[in-house]
Amino acid sequence: MTQVITYRLRASSPQPASNYAVTRYFVLQAFGAEQIDSNQCEDKQTLLQSDDMSGLGGAYQSASYRGKEFVTLGNVRVFDAEETLIPVFMNEEDVPGGVFLP
Repeated sequence: MTQVITYRLRASSPQPASNYAVTRYFVLQAFGAEQIDSNQCEDKQTLLQSDDMSGLGGAYQSASYRGKEFVTLGNVRVFDAEETLIPVFMNEEDVPGGVFLP
């Protein structure tokens, strides 16, 4: 299994900086970020249950499975899987590698 962490800024549309005609710079006004943790697996044998999903009180936001052509020796179907946990809200300054203006 591979754990993947991605970040998404929660932001407004880019706005022209002052004196746009001369500098042509834009400012992105961010108001937070989300950390999204996903688990990816190429040989998953079991699927998440309905109560594992956030709508029923579980910890997962989404899951995607694709059956493979082969099965295991025990005649169990194997899946490519991606399971995404509920995003964690955070300050945009805490995103690794981000550059933010005061």
